[in-house]
Amino acid sequence: MFFQNSIGIDIRENSIIVLRLKSSFKGIRLVAHNEFVLQKKETLEQNLVSAAEFVGEWIDQDTPESALIHLGIPRSLAILKFIELPFAVKENLGTTLKYEMDKHVPIPVDDIDFDYQILEADEKRNLLRVLLVVVKKKSLRPYLNFIKGLGQKVLGVEITSSAFFNCFCHLSNGAFKGRQAFVGLTSELLEIGIVEHGLLTSSRSFPLAEYDGEVQGLIESELHSLVEVSRSEKLSVKLFPWGLTRDGDLLKQLGKNDAFDIEIMDWTKAGVFSPDQPSPEAIVALGLALKGLKKLPLQINLLPFVMRRKPDRAGLYFMAVFAVLAILSCASWGGSFILHQKMVMEEMQAQIKTLGVEVLSLDTLQKNCRNLEERVDFLNNIKLERVSITDTLKALSVIVPKETWLQGFTYSEKGMQIEGTARSASEMISLLEASPLFKDVVFMTTIRKDKEGNEKFKIGLKVEG
Repeated sequence: MFFQNSIGIDIRENSIIVLRLKSSFKGIRLVAHNEFVLQKKETLEQNLVSAAEFVGEWIDQDTPESALIHLGIPRSLAILKFIELPFAVKENLGTTLKYEMDKHVPIPVDDIDFDYQILEADEKRNLLRVLLVVVKKKSLRPYLNFIKGLGQKVLGVEITSSAFFNCFCHLSNGAFKGRQAFVGLTSELLEIGIVEHGLLTSSRSFPLAEYDGEVQGLIESELHSLVEVSRSEKLSVKLFPWGLTRDGDLLKQLGKNDAFDIEIMDWTKAGVFSPDQPSPEAIVALGLALKGLKKLPLQINLLPFVMRRKPDRAGLYFMAVFAVLAILSCASWGGSFILHQKMVMEEMQAQIKTLGVEVLSLDTLQKNCRNLEERVDFLNNIKLERVSITDTLKALSVIVPKETWLQGFTYSEKGMQIEGTARSASEMISLLEASPLFKDVVFMTTIRKDKEGNEKFKIGLKVEG
């Protein structure tokens, strides 16, 4: 999508980082960024009410109304579950998860907002692997009030873990081999995830304030607990050198662990940043903003449906119109004669197609007429052993009592069958046998009575010529 603006807003414990990207023919470029420090003396609700005004003004300064905005909230607010379900529930997955929510989280379903994404669907193995993200409505409410205070429509709300993973996929250019781990550090947060063949299979997040001085041990223990590491094969670990890793000590210590193959991800080659641009702490905001400009693996959205806005497709429509005009201009420059011949040819093809449809309709009509004539001739010529069907029906109408109803009449060269209801089915046998026109009169099925007490019968007989 060209000429589209996208904004990522990362709400952290001590600050709010805002970053705006813009797409163009040359790719995605960073347009603006800012960080708003939150007051430690105020509550979260107070901070967000004040910050909404400042962030809203910053966005209004030089941002088109069509900008796509995504909001990131702390991972600590949410519960992540990787669950497996039968493949059959795929069509009604949302309803199934809501109905069985008490099996996955210890919170009443009426007190939560949730979203989910299918990570793997295998009909042969009857397997559906799903990522479920749940957040309490009470915990989400201050962030929804922040959105209202912005004065801007927001496309989605997600947790930092999904933004980390999407940014990891962007930096990796989709090049996944087997099982990998990614580790991201900011000054406030540690994110660890396991990726298998491009699918997120595990995710953990830790606030660093609770693990001061123990980051290396925490990373190593979590990697071992998330995945079994073979002694003969190292686990590939993508490490993002942000926050606490900038001094290099942690990188050196992790590099000495024989169980891991550490690779440093160079965020300056992401196609967005340059070394003299914003702090790498803005990586979550980058993952949020990228979501508005390209298709990313995780599409979790915790924003209630009533607050969601549909993406403005004005830029897309403009590009479509521009492309059409460019094509028409090139065709005109190439020669009006060729264009005219093409138009004549298209018109002739359209007329031939129309005539072809009319010819097919005429053929169908003629076939229907022939079929109708054959059916009329057939009915006019039907006879049962030299007795016309008209005479047979006339004889039946005289023989059958008034209380008897004929509901079926079948005839062939072998004879005739009649079925219906009567006060006395046995009386029908006697009346038919008494007629000189019929012989070999027998019941074809057992006599049964209906709700009104009438006897249902099916009688077979032959017509004498």
